[in-house]
Amino acid sequence: MQAVEFDAVIKGGMIQLPDNLRNLHPEHLKIIALFSEKPSKMKKRKNSFSAVKLDTKNFKFDRNDLYER
Repeated sequence: MQAVEFDAVIKGGMIQLPDNLRNLHPEHLKIIALFSEKPSKMKKRKNSFSAVKLDTKNFKFDRNDLYER
């Protein structure tokens, strides 16, 4: 694997490759994005969990069936 580093500006949600890399046509790229902004400026996603209630009153459970799968 070969590593290349370059600075880029995001325009319309796209990153443009520098001229010296445009002729490359690899099948797979691994991209690592490093942001110069502080994380506080980025939108934070709120994690929320809610309880799940299951009615198992008439549920038949056979432990042997579990181990066969």
